[in-house]
Amino acid sequence: MIKTNHESLKFLLQQRLNTHLQQKGMTKLMGLDYSIQYRKGKENKAVDALSWCFEGGQTVALTVVIPDWCQEVSASYEADGTTKELL
Repeated sequence: MIKTNHESLKFLLQQRLNTHLQQKGMTKLMGLDYSIQYRKGKENKAVDALSWCFEGGQTVALTVVIPDWCQEVSASYEADGTTKELL
């Protein structure tokens, strides 16, 4: 379920893809099982929070994704004495 405050995304599959970037993005989305649910910003606090800009133009991340391979590489550094010493 994708919750958004952009009403136009409800019609994502009916839109014409004009650029290579749009085609590439849609190709990735087609392999996923998802539905898009529109909610006004006031009703959808999480989406609304992502839209807020704070001082310096920075936004606050609600979720951080760390791939498994990154964690495996970090763990391998801890196991290796030479690499651990360099770090």
